[in-house]
Order: sequence, then C-alpha cells, then structure tokens
Amino acid sequence: MEYHFSNWDFNIGIILAISSNIFIGASFIIKKKALIQLQRYGIRAGEGGHGYLRQFTWWSGLLTMGIGEAANFVAYAFAPASVVTPLGALSIVITSILSSKYLNEKINLLGKDASFAF
Repeated sequence: MEYHFSNWDFNIGIILAISSNIFIGASFIIKKKALIQLQRYGIRAGEGGHGYLRQFTWWSGLLTMGIGEAANFVAYAFAPASVVTPLGALSIVITSILSSKYLNEKINLLGKDASFAF
C-alpha cells in the first residue's frame, strides 16, 4: 500500500518533527538544570532521593519532553516515517548546543565532530 502526502501535509510533518526535537533537546537541559539546583542542597537523585519530584523546574522539563514526543507522534501522520525518523538526530545536536551554552559544558573535538557531522 502506497501513501501519498500532499505538500501541505509534508511541510506540517517536517515542522512538527523539527519542533519536536527542539522540545526534546531542551527538556534534557531543563531537567539537568533542576538536578544541578538540587545538588546544591545535597540532594542527589542517583542515591535514591526523590527531591526532584517536588521541583517545578524538573516537572517543566518533563512537560517539555511530553510536548516534544507528542509532536513527534503527530508528525508521523503528516510526513513519511522515512523523513521523520532521521530528523530525530536533531535532538542530539540541540542538546549538545544548549548544554554548551546553558550548562557550561565543554564539547571536545570528538563531540563536535559527532554533533555537527551533517
């Protein structure tokens, strides 16, 4: 069975796929900022602490990820999977750029090569 997508639908699908990856990439940064804030008070999620569940910033990051995943899900209705799926790699690029800017993380030479290969 072959599906035909109109140009309008295709463009909507591409816009949804790109925006979903921006939301997903940003959500990782927002949630990590929340965990860094908690770490200043001696609360660590890795040690079984659940303090992050009481933090607004962490929940906003989770909501941002949910919006991104929902947009990605809807993008498959408007554009073919062969176009939407590869765009998922954009979230890695977005995350690396935002982590460098907002988390003051340094991207080494290998990270730059991997993030900006395309």
